[in-house]
Amino acid sequence: MNESVAAKLREVTKIVQMTPDLPVPPIPEPPKRTGKANTNVRTKMAAIQAYMNALEYNYTGKLYFDVSKNRSHKSIYGTAKDIIHDALPIQCLEAVFVAAYLTAGGPEYEGATFNHQIDRIPISFKTLSGGTIFRHIVLAIKYQHLWGALGLSRSPGLMNKDLKFKSLSELVCNYIENYNAVRHDVVKIYVGFPFSHDIHSTERVEWRVLNIKTNIHPWDDVAAQLDLWEYSELMSHLHRVGELPEYFADKFFLHKPPKRSQSPSRRPLRSSFECESFASVDVAPDAAVVSKLPDLLLRVTPEVLHFKQAPLAASPSADENNRPPLRPNDLVEFASANLFLNNVSLVHHLVVYVIVGHPAAQGVRLPPQAGFDDVDGDPPYPPGCCCR
Repeated sequence: MNESVAAKLREVTKIVQMTPDLPVPPIPEPPKRTGKANTNVRTKMAAIQAYMNALEYNYTGKLYFDVSKNRSHKSIYGTAKDIIHDALPIQCLEAVFVAAYLTAGGPEYEGATFNHQIDRIPISFKTLSGGTIFRHIVLAIKYQHLWGALGLSRSPGLMNKDLKFKSLSELVCNYIENYNAVRHDVVKIYVGFPFSHDIHSTERVEWRVLNIKTNIHPWDDVAAQLDLWEYSELMSHLHRVGELPEYFADKFFLHKPPKRSQSPSRRPLRSSFECESFASVDVAPDAAVVSKLPDLLLRVTPEVLHFKQAPLAASPSADENNRPPLRPNDLVEFASANLFLNNVSLVHHLVVYVIVGHPAAQGVRLPPQAGFDDVDGDPPYPPGCCCR
């Protein structure tokens, strides 16, 4: 930043801080998430986009929300709720969270509701400008064979799109044209699977299923591959078998499989205002450390621990599990807690063993556990994710 600009910014900041009785910033009202079957889709999309515009773009250089991507739908929708509650500025990825949540239905909303008539598909762009890599993401909307999008950007041409495009390739082409207008070359396009309408789904969001390098293939070939994107059968096969069908590579021959070292769960988390360079370093877990982890019984701390007095014949020395010695008046936690935990971290074995030496302690209430769906994933989208 230019020194004169930095000095001016400090001066303005000081003036604002010294100004008494600053007005309370307005909190925009989000549109209702669920709607009736006759809800006009274009009207609903316009209301959601207006709401995200009212939240404003985050220029502060500070992250206010969890922007990791390698999480379940439930966890991401939870972040969207936090964004709506706090009403702080957001960037493109948080806008996708909010747009996906506000267009989501649930298992209790069966039938031809507004939410179940549309598909919401994440589309990411990797661009190059001035020797720097930039990333951006929008939420494509498919409704009755027409395509549009919801999103947020510093460039108006890279935000939302009206529901008017006859194919996915036409929608993507419009974004590429707007990128070219701001002197960005689109290097790669990532297309994911649709977001689940079940806001409590524990399935992980598939952000990058189809990956195509647009700078090395003719656009006609890229467009043809995009228009072949029929995801229902692919999603069904992935959920049944755990991997994409064998014909995927033949059908989508332009697809570039991601490198294993660039998996979202293995990338280091960076500041949202840090652009990705060509020399980014990926950190893989230490295989030697993982191999030494003991195979212990999974035990989750319950909300309430019950204790009973230790037997009089308790051994004064530590046992074979290296637990501390028991005294006759000690209270030992004994309540069974056969709880299930979806823990995908490397250190995935926990053993809880509690000793309380005061006879008055008959029960200890613990605070609720934090959510275990939150797993660090892709690095947050940098300031360059939306073109300047």
